[in-house]
Amino acid sequence: MNEFWFAPKTYGYGATPVTWEGWVCVAIYVAVVAAVGSWFSAREKVFSTWAVFFATIAIATAVLVIVSVAKTNGSWHWRWGQDNSRKAD
Repeated sequence: MNEFWFAPKTYGYGATPVTWEGWVCVAIYVAVVAAVGSWFSAREKVFSTWAVFFATIAIATAVLVIVSVAKTNGSWHWRWGQDNSRKAD
């Protein structure tokens, strides 16, 4: 059950899904953002609507990041490629 769902990116910061569980997490996140966007576009743009919109997006993003960090095979830090060094050409 300690299988990793994400792998660290080769370049940059973060991780990318490598198993179907990781892809399902990303798909759920995209579905939540799309649903909230659809809900938001159909509502009157008052403060409470904006607050619910941004709070939902922030919570969904936080959950995705927490799950991704916990299920990544390695740490999250900036990477410069396979050798992970900064060489000036």
